[in-house]
Amino acid sequence: MDTTPSSASCLDRERWAQGKYTGQMVGLDLGLHHFYTDRKGNTVDCPKFLRRSDKRLKRHQRKLSRIFVKGAERNFYQKWRKRLGKVHLKVQRQRRD
Repeated sequence: MDTTPSSASCLDRERWAQGKYTGQMVGLDLGLHHFYTDRKGNTVDCPKFLRRSDKRLKRHQRKLSRIFVKGAERNFYQKWRKRLGKVHLKVQRQRRD
């Protein structure tokens, strides 16, 4: 551990946890209709948060396009432009996840 003040972390520790071996195996099947299916038949649906956000992004862009008037600086347009920027940021972060 580095004791100089320019060190990035305050505390360096190794974490170790004892687990119990049960002897059971897990089988997963990744698919198109479900995100995964385990060997017992339990399924988890695909995460669709990104598709919903893309639809929201399209709707906000259409709205902003309708508000725009060339040569006129309207306060309402600037508010919607900021809202659209926030939606873009959220979608960008979801894609990164």
